[in-house]
Amino acid sequence: MAYNYDLIVWAAPIFTLLMVLEYLWGKRIGRQTYRLSDAMTSINLGVLSQVSGVVSKAFSLAAFAWGASYVALPIAAHLQDFWHSVWGYAAALVLYDFCYYWLHRLGHTRRVLWATHSVHHQSQDYNLSTALRQTSSGFLLTWLFYLPMAALGVPLEVLFTVAAIDLFYQFWIHTEHVPRLPVLDKWLTTPSNHRVHHAINNIYLDKNFGGMTMVWDRLFGSYQEELTEHPCVYGTTKPLNSWNPIWANVAEFSAMTRDSTKALKNRAFGQALWVWLGTTNYRVSAASGDALPDAAQPMRFDPQWRDKGKAVAIACFLVVAVVNTLALDGSALKPLWQQWAWLALVTLGCWATSANYCATQSPPLSAGGATPKCR
Repeated sequence: MAYNYDLIVWAAPIFTLLMVLEYLWGKRIGRQTYRLSDAMTSINLGVLSQVSGVVSKAFSLAAFAWGASYVALPIAAHLQDFWHSVWGYAAALVLYDFCYYWLHRLGHTRRVLWATHSVHHQSQDYNLSTALRQTSSGFLLTWLFYLPMAALGVPLEVLFTVAAIDLFYQFWIHTEHVPRLPVLDKWLTTPSNHRVHHAINNIYLDKNFGGMTMVWDRLFGSYQEELTEHPCVYGTTKPLNSWNPIWANVAEFSAMTRDSTKALKNRAFGQALWVWLGTTNYRVSAASGDALPDAAQPMRFDPQWRDKGKAVAIACFLVVAVVNTLALDGSALKPLWQQWAWLALVTLGCWATSANYCATQSPPLSAGGATPKCR
């Protein structure tokens, strides 16, 4: 769905301040959850997502309007005054969160949706910058899951408002510095509950999909509390092993294309289609309920910087931040060619930032492991 990009521009300084405070707090207590290369990659992915969203908003709106014309219920015309009331906004927020739950849940279990959503899970760190790590291809199918709101006649301005509320709420839950909150954890999406969602320990996979509440997870059997005996291990079970935000967006699509091409060569046409529509099958081989072994935790993608790479990367990153702010400010009023030009410039800047992360010779991920390469 399209969001109010001017609102996001306004919120960016607040997000930045909170990330700085989280970093300083981690430094003070000796529990740092940030790495510069990972955090810049997450933020760059957020930048790409927002700028590409400006370009793709016409598709999202057209697709949503087309779908709404087929699913609108007769009662929708009689609910317009209700949706603009306080109770209407509250009901729309609950309905939005319900739709988000199913989008999120299927995003982990259906491969074509996981190809889009996996971007958000690729970071092996867990901090507020991870919240900004978003896909640039979500507009393709996301609108389908909010058609129930169209069926009930929820106006677009109400939909965008509750979507923004849900989106901003989910920022603060991406942190390791807020401990378990015994009462709130039972019913709300809290940092503890969302840490579980991002963890790749076998016991935590496919759990806690709610955006703002755990009610849907409790109703549909996907709730899992955080366990002291199973410290969370973050990332994806098939690590990305790259800082390149462009590759991050296409890696899963590339894998599906290879798999389906292989099937087509064998004339297995049904299998070629199932590659895209089938299940992710990304569970680890350990017995159900077992945590990942401790050896998995230090196996982080963390190659050395190129000579002077850190300074160049930071400079590119700051340029991208400025260009992004200019691109999003009043984006709806800019001509389409200018929007595409901004997207191309931001994409180039994000790639240039990532190109300076890795040294030519990087240390292996673990003893005896392969040397990681920058894409």
